[in-house]
Amino acid sequence: MAIISQLSNYTHIEQTTFNTDEAEVEKVATECLDSTLAFVNKISELREFVAEKLLGDISDKLMERINSESVVELMEISTHQFIEDITPETVSVLSINASSLEMKVIGTIDAQLIYGSGSDRRKGDGAEIPVSFPITSDMEVLFKQPLGSQINLDSFVVDISSWYE
Repeated sequence: MAIISQLSNYTHIEQTTFNTDEAEVEKVATECLDSTLAFVNKISELREFVAEKLLGDISDKLMERINSESVVELMEISTHQFIEDITPETVSVLSINASSLEMKVIGTIDAQLIYGSGSDRRKGDGAEIPVSFPITSDMEVLFKQPLGSQINLDSFVVDISSWYE
């Protein structure tokens, strides 16, 4: 807030501003530019903070999704699955309005595809195959306190097309 107050001081021209000597004009101009730079740096700092926080919240939401529901695409190609990790890699803003932020998340899911029972695999009749597949997810972050506390997962798709190549 201090930065905004500082900038505000430079935006309101009053009678005392006129007929100022050149040295004072130079000093005030430098102070104004320094305040502007501090403001821009604060925006960048806050943007980085919010992005890191949201990335963590997005990662948690994806983990919550795979822990609460089966990944149908993996069920189509194996009898059992073990999800090792899910990593959001790219987050793109689709739209932003007064109440929410809509994003497309692209990432990777790492899993073990398991064929046969535990005893089948011990006898050599089953298999475990490590795989990684791309995922896409559409999410909506509601602007509620604290930011990231309400994220709606609108879609979640695992692209297993490379399995068939």
